[in-house]
Amino acid sequence: MNEKTETQKFFESSSGKIILRNRMASLKLNMPFIKVFGVRLKTFWEGNILGFDIIAFDEFLKTRKDESTQQAIFRQFGQDGVNIVRELLGMKRETTR
Repeated sequence: MNEKTETQKFFESSSGKIILRNRMASLKLNMPFIKVFGVRLKTFWEGNILGFDIIAFDEFLKTRKDESTQQAIFRQFGQDGVNIVRELLGMKRETTR
């Protein structure tokens, strides 16, 4: 079996689909992430397998003890920030708050 065929089979597997989805999300959301948060997405990106590092991002936010990460994002960056992070985590966007 040649390398091209093996690569194709990998990206058709469930692991390959996850990696491809994560990579596509990082490419699609990089510029909106920079615009909203003022830092590059790759600062919080743990490769194509793990994706978005929410723990490192939470530290960047300096989340208060009495609030969730989502509340901290909303407080500091608004609904656009919440939507970007939810999309990076594979969650549906929120339309209302």
